[in-house]
Amino acid sequence: MKNNGLGVAHAPKNAPGKSRRDQGFLSAKLGRWTSQFRKEFAPWIKLYKKINAFSYSVLRNPLVPANTAQILSWTLYLRALSSYQAALILAERGLDAECKTVLRSLAEAAFALAAIEKNREFAARLLKANEYEELQWMKKWNEVNQGRDKRLQDKISHLSARVSRRDKLGVRQIAEAAGMLNVYYVQYSTLCMFGHPTPHSLALRTRRDKQTQMIETSLHPTANDAHDNLRLGIMFSIFALKSLFNICQFPKPNRVVALHEEFSDLISTLPIFDLKTSAMMTKREKLEIV
Repeated sequence: MKNNGLGVAHAPKNAPGKSRRDQGFLSAKLGRWTSQFRKEFAPWIKLYKKINAFSYSVLRNPLVPANTAQILSWTLYLRALSSYQAALILAERGLDAECKTVLRSLAEAAFALAAIEKNREFAARLLKANEYEELQWMKKWNEVNQGRDKRLQDKISHLSARVSRRDKLGVRQIAEAAGMLNVYYVQYSTLCMFGHPTPHSLALRTRRDKQTQMIETSLHPTANDAHDNLRLGIMFSIFALKSLFNICQFPKPNRVVALHEEFSDLISTLPIFDLKTSAMMTKREKLEIV
């Protein structure tokens, strides 16, 4: 298809799989790409899995008796941990944009944990906000069934007496309560551009040939954002771990500090963004500047 000299083409060559049912990211042959990915990003994946192992060891800590803030934090941590694992699974299959979508969920859990760490009473606000969101969902469902469900009517009446719009909490408000607005603006906001099919996220599946002016699309695995995805996964996981340790007063928090130091060492090997030139600087250039 062409339009004013601009063409669009899909590139199926080298797509894994012998039949349509096992092509693309469902293909068993994708394992070879995953093996190469693990070799290329070995230091990051090693730390990623080390943090995962430690995260599971934390689950052995007894939480008896437990207050509301601790119970909510425990379940938030479980969500953070499963999102952390899902992000690596997606990254290892070359699903860059989808990985960022899961990382956004991990970030939200980390924000909530940090907010409770700062103020244990914030747990009650989160629960109240959840009731408010449930009420909004019930009202929408009530419109669909035209008020014919009496049980739903009763639930709406019950929640309407308990919550109002002032109980609504957005992610920004939670991040602000956590003292993490900078992380929200810089990291979370970027992840949000991939949570929906925005032109920004769709660009990961397109490439323009400057000579032919053709735009090529593909469904091949990519690792263009792998460093950033692995970095964010580890960063938000460490945030979640630190908050949980402080909220539940678990012993040996020094292990979290040690993992953070390993993380910092890995970050020092990455290029950084130079705000003056709007370009990435190499490690050598960083050293010269310092």
